Amino acid sequence: MIVRGCSVAALVVLLIATAAQAQMERGNWELTLAAVGSNDKDFNDFAVGVNAGVGYFLTDWLELGGRQTLSYSKLEGSSATDASSAFAVDLHLPLLDGRLMPFIGGNFGFFYGDTIHDSIEYGPEAGVKYFVNSTTFIYGRVEYEIFSNDILGSSSTGSSQDRQFVYLIGIGLRF
Repeated sequence: MIVRGCSVAALVVLLIATAAQAQMERGNWELTLAAVGSNDKDFNDFAVGVNAGVGYFLTDWLELGGRQTLSYSKLEGSSATDASSAFAVDLHLPLLDGRLMPFIGGNFGFFYGDTIHDSIEYGPEAGVKYFVNSTTFIYGRVEYEIFSNDILGSSSTGSSQDRQFVYLIGIGLRF
């Protein structure tokens, strides 16, 4: 009985130690790769693509990152290729012993391609990371992007093309 109790205690300590290793720490880097989907606020037009990112943790909970997205879109019956380059700041809140990490933040970048005039983009984002082991996680993120065509000299129409939802699901590595 004592041996079985010690075995259970050792297993619990091992599981807690493994989960604790999954927590992000100051100085950690992460690489991500995701599938991307987006639609306008009226859900009439869409885009699909890929997103790659790199992030650095300034503290155990604050991450700065850079991202590049390439996408194919259908807009008003025609197709186009677009890209965006963005920076992001995210606050992470570890749950379930660090295996589940919801995050909130914002992004700021530049959208370019065939769909709209080159534009500054910005907006809020939220998501969750789930660590499958101490260095690998799967994640989902939702962004609401606002395009600032006025900043670049063209007039903003206030139409659904000036805003979009972006959905990502992917995999990441922590090192």
